[in-house]
Amino acid sequence: MLAVEMVDKFVNMELDMLFKNKNEQLHKFLTNHERKQLLIKNLKKEIKLLELNPKIKLTEKHVIEICIDFARMFAKRAIAVKENEIKSDLSRMIERAANEARVRNEELDQIIEGDAIEVNR
Repeated sequence: MLAVEMVDKFVNMELDMLFKNKNEQLHKFLTNHERKQLLIKNLKKEIKLLELNPKIKLTEKHVIEICIDFARMFAKRAIAVKENEIKSDLSRMIERAANEARVRNEELDQIIEGDAIEVNR
């Protein structure tokens, strides 16, 4: 059961190693991410199940490797989701600006056509 208690530590250590001195903003985003605790909780549950299986000899090295792999997957996925959110926000802003421009152009066209009709009379 000692391995389960180390999960939190190893996940955090891996995130620190990957991002702490390289990108502080990204490090803060990942260490404070709303789903990180869920990852750790689920990882602990799965490691506990592995420890209870008499056919599996789980060493500290195995737990470290599992934590490293899951921390990296978590980081990649969290970053990808955030990038998609940002892209979606930008897409909505661009679409809104294009719609506003189209409406303004239509209004200008109507004003110009109205003036042209009055001049021809």
